[in-house]
Amino acid sequence: MQTGMYSPAEVTSNLSDTGDTKATRPALDLWLLGALAGAYISIAGLVSHVIGHDIANYLGVGVARFISGSVFTLGLALVVLAGAELFTGNCLIIISVLDKRVSWRAMFRNWIIIWLANGVGSLLVVGLALATNIGSLNGGAVGEYAAGVAAGKLALPFGVVFARAIFANWLVCLAVWLASSAKDVAGKIAGMYLPIMGFVATNMEHVIANMFSIPYGLAVAGNLNAQTFAQFALNNLLPATLGNIVGGALLVGAMHWYLFSPNRAKAK
Repeated sequence: MQTGMYSPAEVTSNLSDTGDTKATRPALDLWLLGALAGAYISIAGLVSHVIGHDIANYLGVGVARFISGSVFTLGLALVVLAGAELFTGNCLIIISVLDKRVSWRAMFRNWIIIWLANGVGSLLVVGLALATNIGSLNGGAVGEYAAGVAAGKLALPFGVVFARAIFANWLVCLAVWLASSAKDVAGKIAGMYLPIMGFVATNMEHVIANMFSIPYGLAVAGNLNAQTFAQFALNNLLPATLGNIVGGALLVGAMHWYLFSPNRAKAK
């Protein structure tokens, strides 16, 4: 008998309970928890920039991506263990909707508030990163790396961002799923590590991570203005949000609900 983890059916049931709680939280709580999650993901992004900015020069691109992805696990660990609210993870509220415990309206209310609040937290970290001049580390190489990351993301076609975003939140929600299957802190961190490392290492598009990396990179390069922000919103935030919903809500939430939910027969 496995005592260190929950079964897939138990994880599905537990996530249904969690989704019910998330969907009924007061708006102020959602704003605060969402801002914290956006900040946590952004802090992980900043740390990943600092640690990974020049590794490829010495160890190659593959090792650099692996290390950057490993470091980025910090973000989801802070979100999950500290109880914050992340839009991409909250795509799993679809399980509660399919169980007919939460209305579609309540789910969309949560998604909209958390998406906006995540953005507020992300921009807070952008401001702090600029105020502390972290981009000047290593003779300004960290800032140059951040600017390159932002430029590369903005150059991607809409369809590529959408496809990469599906992959990204497929992995992020699997990370949440695996973390939810563990009963202790070490197991939760171990469960979320590989999927998060994988999505960052393969350079996929996570809308909340981009809420930090693109504005920060543009600001460091001196290119943050109304025109570039509009380009960011239309060419990256929009397809990344839509793709993240497909990857998280459909490929993880709905798929696992269909396969494992004890309530599926009742919900018909």
